[in-house]
Amino acid sequence: MSSPRVSVLMAAYNAVSYVETAVDSILQQTFSDFELIVVDDGSTDGTWEILERLAIQDGRIRLERNPKNCGIARTRNRGVELARGEFIAIMDADDISKPYRLEKQSAYLVNHPQVGVVGGAICFFTEGGATPSRVKSFPLTPSLVTWTLCFESPFADPASMIRRSLLVEMEGYRTDHIVAMDYDLWQRLSRIAQLANLPDVVLHYRWHGDNISHRRAEEGNRLASLIAQRAVEAIYGQPIPLDAVKQMLRYHGTPIKDMIVVAQMIDALALRYRAGARLTPADWAAIRADAARRILWLMQHRAENGSMTALAYAARLDPVYAARWSQSMLRQAARRRLLEPRPQ
Repeated sequence: MSSPRVSVLMAAYNAVSYVETAVDSILQQTFSDFELIVVDDGSTDGTWEILERLAIQDGRIRLERNPKNCGIARTRNRGVELARGEFIAIMDADDISKPYRLEKQSAYLVNHPQVGVVGGAICFFTEGGATPSRVKSFPLTPSLVTWTLCFESPFADPASMIRRSLLVEMEGYRTDHIVAMDYDLWQRLSRIAQLANLPDVVLHYRWHGDNISHRRAEEGNRLASLIAQRAVEAIYGQPIPLDAVKQMLRYHGTPIKDMIVVAQMIDALALRYRAGARLTPADWAAIRADAARRILWLMQHRAENGSMTALAYAARLDPVYAARWSQSMLRQAARRRLLEPRPQ
Protein backbone atom coordinates (compact mmCIF):
# COMPACT_ATOMS: atom_id res chain seq x y z
CA MET A 1 0.00 0.00 0.00
CA SER A 2 1.46 3.38 -1.01
CA SER A 3 1.95 5.95 1.73
CA PRO A 4 -0.17 9.11 1.64
CA ARG A 5 1.42 12.55 1.84
CA VAL A 6 -0.56 13.47 4.99
CA SER A 7 -1.74 11.45 7.97
CA VAL A 8 -4.50 13.22 9.88
CA LEU A 9 -4.36 12.16 13.52
CA MET A 10 -7.51 12.40 15.62
CA ALA A 11 -7.84 11.22 19.22
CA ALA A 12 -11.44 10.69 20.30
CA TYR A 13 -12.92 10.14 23.74
CA ASN A 14 -16.65 10.25 24.44
CA ALA A 15 -17.19 12.60 21.50
CA VAL A 16 -20.49 11.18 20.29
CA SER A 17 -21.98 14.67 19.82
CA TYR A 18 -19.12 16.01 17.70
CA VAL A 19 -16.98 13.30 16.12
CA GLU A 20 -18.98 12.79 12.93
CA THR A 21 -18.83 16.50 12.10
CA ALA A 22 -15.10 16.55 12.82
CA VAL A 23 -14.46 13.51 10.62
CA ASP A 24 -16.61 14.92 7.83
CA SER A 25 -14.57 18.15 7.82
CA ILE A 26 -11.51 16.05 6.96
CA LEU A 27 -13.24 13.89 4.36
CA GLN A 28 -14.39 17.05 2.57
CA GLN A 29 -10.89 18.47 2.15
CA THR A 30 -9.77 19.89 -1.21
CA PHE A 31 -6.56 17.86 -0.73
CA SER A 32 -7.05 14.13 -1.36
CA ASP A 33 -3.70 12.43 -0.61
CA PHE A 34 -4.34 11.67 3.06
CA GLU A 35 -5.34 9.04 5.56
CA LEU A 36 -7.41 9.74 8.66
CA ILE A 37 -6.27 7.81 11.72
CA VAL A 38 -8.77 7.94 14.57
CA VAL A 39 -7.68 6.44 17.88
CA ASP A 40 -10.62 5.94 20.23
CA ASP A 41 -9.41 6.33 23.81
CA GLY A 42 -11.79 3.87 25.46
CA SER A 43 -15.02 5.77 24.80
CA THR A 44 -18.17 4.57 26.56
CA ASP A 45 -20.81 6.72 24.85
CA GLY A 46 -21.20 5.30 21.35
CA THR A 47 -18.27 7.14 19.74
CA TRP A 48 -16.72 3.87 18.57
CA GLU A 49 -19.93 2.73 16.85
CA ILE A 50 -20.10 6.01 14.91
CA LEU A 51 -16.47 5.63 13.86
CA GLU A 52 -17.02 2.05 12.67
CA ARG A 53 -19.94 3.17 10.50
CA LEU A 54 -17.90 6.02 9.01
CA ALA A 55 -14.91 3.74 8.33
CA ILE A 56 -17.10 1.35 6.37
CA GLN A 57 -18.27 4.25 4.22
CA ASP A 58 -14.80 5.70 3.50
CA GLY A 59 -11.65 3.63 3.13
CA ARG A 60 -9.38 6.54 4.01
CA ILE A 61 -10.37 6.14 7.66
CA ARG A 62 -8.19 3.87 9.79
CA LEU A 63 -9.38 3.01 13.29
CA GLU A 64 -7.58 2.00 16.45
CA ARG A 65 -9.11 1.50 19.89
CA ASN A 66 -7.45 1.68 23.29
CA PRO A 67 -8.73 -1.08 25.62
CA LYS A 68 -9.06 1.56 28.34
CA ASN A 69 -8.78 5.34 28.64
CA CYS A 70 -5.06 6.17 28.35
CA GLY A 71 -5.13 9.96 28.04
CA ILE A 72 -4.57 12.31 25.14
CA ALA A 73 -0.74 12.14 25.05
CA ARG A 74 -0.50 8.34 24.89
CA THR A 75 -3.39 8.22 22.42
CA ARG A 76 -1.72 10.76 20.12
CA ASN A 77 1.57 8.88 20.37
CA ARG A 78 -0.19 5.67 19.34
CA GLY A 79 -1.50 7.50 16.29
CA VAL A 80 2.02 8.68 15.42
CA GLU A 81 3.17 5.05 15.49
CA LEU A 82 0.41 4.11 13.02
CA ALA A 83 0.89 7.10 10.69
CA ARG A 84 2.39 6.50 7.24
CA GLY A 85 2.34 10.05 5.89
CA GLU A 86 5.25 12.42 5.52
CA PHE A 87 3.27 15.05 7.41
CA ILE A 88 0.96 14.60 10.41
CA ALA A 89 -2.00 16.95 10.80
CA ILE A 90 -3.31 17.11 14.36
CA MET A 91 -7.08 17.21 14.74
CA ASP A 92 -9.39 17.11 17.75
CA ALA A 93 -12.66 15.19 17.69
CA ASP A 94 -14.75 18.25 18.53
CA ASP A 95 -13.30 20.79 16.05
CA ILE A 96 -13.93 21.50 12.37
CA SER A 97 -11.14 21.88 9.80
CA LYS A 98 -11.58 24.33 6.95
CA PRO A 99 -11.81 22.57 3.55
CA TYR A 100 -8.50 23.98 2.32
CA ARG A 101 -6.53 23.25 5.50
CA LEU A 102 -4.57 20.17 4.36
CA GLU A 103 -3.89 21.62 0.93
CA LYS A 104 -2.43 24.88 2.24
CA GLN A 105 -0.44 23.43 5.12
CA SER A 106 1.10 20.55 3.15
CA ALA A 107 2.03 22.93 0.31
CA TYR A 108 3.76 25.21 2.82
CA LEU A 109 5.86 22.38 4.25
CA VAL A 110 6.78 21.18 0.77
CA ASN A 111 7.90 24.68 -0.22
CA HIS A 112 9.71 25.38 3.08
CA PRO A 113 11.82 22.30 3.87
CA GLN A 114 13.50 24.06 6.81
CA VAL A 115 10.14 24.42 8.60
CA GLY A 116 9.11 21.48 10.78
CA VAL A 117 5.69 22.67 11.96
CA VAL A 118 3.09 24.92 10.37
CA GLY A 119 -0.06 26.10 12.10
CA GLY A 120 -2.68 28.69 11.28
CA ALA A 121 -5.32 31.00 12.66
CA ILE A 122 -8.39 29.58 14.40
CA CYS A 123 -11.95 30.77 14.86
CA PHE A 124 -13.66 30.05 18.19
CA PHE A 125 -17.23 28.87 18.47
CA THR A 126 -19.25 27.75 21.49
CA GLU A 127 -21.89 25.12 22.14
CA GLY A 128 -24.78 27.45 21.47
CA GLY A 129 -23.08 29.48 18.75
CA ALA A 130 -24.60 28.97 15.33
CA THR A 131 -21.55 30.45 13.60
CA PRO A 132 -17.89 30.89 14.62
CA SER A 133 -17.07 34.17 16.35
CA ARG A 134 -13.68 35.41 17.53
CA VAL A 135 -10.59 34.79 15.37
CA LYS A 136 -7.23 34.18 17.01
CA SER A 137 -4.10 34.60 14.92
CA PHE A 138 -0.60 33.43 15.77
CA PRO A 139 2.92 34.69 14.92
CA LEU A 140 3.70 33.90 11.28
CA THR A 141 7.47 33.83 10.78
CA PRO A 142 9.91 31.43 12.45
CA SER A 143 11.64 34.33 14.25
CA LEU A 144 8.38 35.54 15.77
CA VAL A 145 7.32 32.02 16.72
CA THR A 146 10.59 31.44 18.61
CA TRP A 147 10.20 34.77 20.40
CA THR A 148 6.62 33.91 21.40
CA LEU A 149 7.76 30.60 22.91
CA CYS A 150 9.25 32.66 25.77
CA PHE A 151 5.75 33.68 26.86
CA GLU A 152 3.12 31.25 25.56
CA SER A 153 2.34 28.59 23.01
CA PRO A 154 2.67 30.01 19.48
CA PHE A 155 0.26 27.50 17.93
CA ALA A 156 -3.24 26.13 18.26
CA ASP A 157 -2.39 22.45 18.72
CA PRO A 158 -5.32 20.99 16.71
CA ALA A 159 -4.51 23.38 13.84
CA SER A 160 -0.92 22.17 13.41
CA MET A 161 0.80 20.03 10.79
CA ILE A 162 4.14 18.44 11.70
CA ARG A 163 6.79 16.48 9.84
CA ARG A 164 6.42 12.89 11.04
CA SER A 165 10.20 12.36 11.10
CA LEU A 166 10.57 15.16 13.66
CA LEU A 167 7.78 13.82 15.86
CA VAL A 168 9.47 10.43 15.87
CA GLU A 169 12.84 12.04 16.67
CA MET A 170 11.27 13.88 19.63
CA GLU A 171 9.54 10.65 20.75
CA GLY A 172 6.15 12.32 20.45
CA TYR A 173 4.25 14.01 23.23
CA ARG A 174 5.52 13.83 26.81
CA THR A 175 3.03 12.06 29.04
CA ASP A 176 4.04 14.07 32.13
CA HIS A 177 3.04 17.39 30.51
CA ILE A 178 -0.58 16.58 29.68
CA VAL A 179 -2.05 20.06 30.17
CA ALA A 180 0.79 21.80 28.33
CA MET A 181 1.95 18.91 26.15
CA ASP A 182 1.64 20.91 22.93
CA TYR A 183 3.60 23.91 24.28
CA ASP A 184 6.28 21.51 25.49
CA LEU A 185 6.45 19.84 22.07
CA TRP A 186 6.85 23.15 20.23
CA GLN A 187 9.66 24.21 22.54
CA ARG A 188 11.51 20.93 21.98
CA LEU A 189 10.95 21.00 18.22
CA SER A 190 12.25 24.58 18.04
CA ARG A 191 15.72 23.22 18.86
CA ILE A 192 15.92 21.24 15.61
CA ALA A 193 13.60 22.99 13.12
CA GLN A 194 11.91 26.25 12.28
CA LEU A 195 8.24 26.76 13.17
CA ALA A 196 5.72 28.95 11.34
CA ASN A 197 2.02 29.78 10.98
CA LEU A 198 -0.25 30.57 8.06
CA PRO A 199 -2.33 33.77 8.22
CA ASP A 200 -5.40 31.82 7.09
CA VAL A 201 -8.06 30.48 9.43
CA VAL A 202 -7.57 26.72 9.13
CA LEU A 203 -9.77 25.47 11.98
CA HIS A 204 -12.98 26.22 13.84
CA TYR A 205 -12.15 25.56 17.49
CA ARG A 206 -14.97 24.45 19.77
CA TRP A 207 -14.75 26.21 23.14
CA HIS A 208 -16.67 24.53 25.97
CA GLY A 209 -16.34 23.80 29.65
CA ASP A 210 -14.75 20.41 29.06
CA ASN A 211 -11.60 21.77 27.39
CA ILE A 212 -8.68 20.39 29.39
CA SER A 213 -7.06 23.84 29.56
CA HIS A 214 -10.25 25.07 31.20
CA ARG A 215 -10.43 22.29 33.77
CA ARG A 216 -6.78 22.25 34.82
CA ALA A 217 -5.72 25.87 34.44
CA GLU A 218 -3.56 25.99 37.58
CA GLU A 219 -1.54 22.94 36.58
CA GLY A 220 -1.28 24.31 33.04
CA ASN A 221 0.17 27.58 34.32
CA ARG A 222 2.75 25.74 36.40
CA LEU A 223 3.92 23.61 33.48
CA ALA A 224 3.84 26.54 31.07
CA SER A 225 6.14 28.48 33.40
CA LEU A 226 8.71 25.67 33.24
CA ILE A 227 8.49 25.49 29.44
CA ALA A 228 8.81 29.26 29.08
CA GLN A 229 11.84 29.13 31.37
CA ARG A 230 13.54 26.70 28.96
CA ALA A 231 12.76 28.98 26.01
CA VAL A 232 14.10 32.07 27.82
CA GLU A 233 17.26 30.23 28.88
CA ALA A 234 17.84 29.17 25.27
CA ILE A 235 18.03 32.86 24.30
CA TYR A 236 20.01 34.02 27.33
CA GLY A 237 22.40 31.09 27.16
CA GLN A 238 22.42 30.75 30.94
CA PRO A 239 20.10 29.66 33.77
CA ILE A 240 17.25 32.05 34.61
CA PRO A 241 15.35 31.81 37.94
CA LEU A 242 11.84 30.43 37.52
CA ASP A 243 10.38 33.20 39.70
CA ALA A 244 11.79 35.80 37.32
CA VAL A 245 10.14 34.07 34.36
CA LYS A 246 6.82 33.84 36.19
CA GLN A 247 6.84 37.58 36.80
CA MET A 248 6.81 38.35 33.08
CA LEU A 249 4.10 35.84 32.12
CA ARG A 250 0.68 37.33 31.64
CA TYR A 251 -1.35 34.39 32.98
CA HIS A 252 -0.10 34.64 36.58
CA GLY A 253 -2.54 36.61 38.69
CA THR A 254 -0.26 37.72 41.53
CA PRO A 255 0.69 41.42 41.49
CA ILE A 256 4.13 42.33 40.21
CA LYS A 257 6.14 43.79 43.07
CA ASP A 258 8.74 45.55 40.95
CA MET A 259 7.66 46.45 37.44
CA ILE A 260 11.10 47.89 36.67
CA VAL A 261 12.71 44.46 37.00
CA VAL A 262 10.08 42.88 34.73
CA ALA A 263 10.45 45.61 32.10
CA GLN A 264 14.23 45.28 32.19
CA MET A 265 13.99 41.52 31.71
CA ILE A 266 11.64 41.73 28.71
CA ASP A 267 13.77 44.50 27.16
CA ALA A 268 17.00 42.54 27.71
CA LEU A 269 15.39 39.39 26.31
CA ALA A 270 14.50 41.20 23.09
CA LEU A 271 18.04 42.57 22.75
CA ARG A 272 19.60 39.17 23.46
CA TYR A 273 17.34 37.57 20.86
CA ARG A 274 18.27 40.17 18.26
CA ALA A 275 21.97 39.63 18.93
CA GLY A 276 21.75 35.87 18.47
CA ALA A 277 19.31 35.60 15.56
CA ARG A 278 19.20 36.78 11.99
CA LEU A 279 16.14 39.00 12.09
CA THR A 280 14.66 40.89 9.18
CA PRO A 281 13.83 44.55 9.88
CA ALA A 282 10.14 43.62 9.84
CA ASP A 283 10.63 40.83 12.39
CA TRP A 284 12.71 43.05 14.69
CA ALA A 285 10.04 45.76 14.54
CA ALA A 286 7.36 43.17 15.36
CA ILE A 287 9.37 41.80 18.30
CA ARG A 288 9.96 45.30 19.71
CA ALA A 289 6.26 46.03 19.42
CA ASP A 290 5.33 42.76 21.10
CA ALA A 291 7.79 43.35 23.94
CA ALA A 292 6.36 46.83 24.53
CA ARG A 293 2.80 45.51 24.52
CA ARG A 294 3.67 42.83 27.08
CA ILE A 295 5.24 45.41 29.41
CA LEU A 296 2.23 47.73 29.11
CA TRP A 297 -0.25 44.90 29.59
CA LEU A 298 1.44 43.86 32.83
CA MET A 299 1.57 47.48 33.99
CA GLN A 300 -2.14 47.92 33.39
CA HIS A 301 -3.24 44.80 35.23
CA ARG A 302 -0.72 43.90 37.93
CA ALA A 303 1.89 46.55 38.54
CA GLU A 304 2.30 47.92 42.09
CA ASN A 305 5.27 50.23 41.58
CA GLY A 306 7.91 51.20 39.06
CA SER A 307 5.32 51.92 36.38
CA MET A 308 6.84 55.14 35.06
CA THR A 309 10.26 53.58 34.51
CA ALA A 310 8.64 50.55 32.91
CA LEU A 311 6.70 52.89 30.62
CA ALA A 312 10.02 54.37 29.52
CA TYR A 313 11.26 50.91 28.53
CA ALA A 314 8.07 50.30 26.54
CA ALA A 315 8.39 53.71 24.86
CA ARG A 316 11.94 52.94 23.81
CA LEU A 317 10.81 49.66 22.26
CA ASP A 318 7.71 51.04 20.52
CA PRO A 319 7.25 54.80 21.03
CA VAL A 320 4.10 55.08 18.91
CA TYR A 321 2.20 52.33 20.68
CA ALA A 322 3.40 53.49 24.12
CA ALA A 323 2.17 57.03 23.39
CA ARG A 324 -1.23 55.77 22.30
CA TRP A 325 -1.46 53.55 25.36
CA SER A 326 -0.60 56.46 27.67
CA GLN A 327 -3.23 58.67 26.05
CA SER A 328 -5.81 55.90 26.45
CA MET A 329 -4.96 55.51 30.13
CA LEU A 330 -5.25 59.28 30.67
CA ARG A 331 -8.67 59.32 28.99
CA GLN A 332 -9.86 56.44 31.16
CA ALA A 333 -8.61 58.18 34.30
CA ALA A 334 -10.39 61.39 33.28
CA ARG A 335 -13.65 59.51 32.73
CA ARG A 336 -13.36 57.88 36.14
CA ARG A 337 -12.86 61.29 37.78
CA LEU A 338 -15.95 62.64 36.03
CA LEU A 339 -18.01 59.72 37.28
CA GLU A 340 -16.81 60.01 40.89
CA PRO A 341 -19.47 61.39 43.23
CA ARG A 342 -18.76 64.95 44.28
CA PRO A 343 -18.61 65.76 48.00
CA GLN A 344 -21.75 67.44 49.31
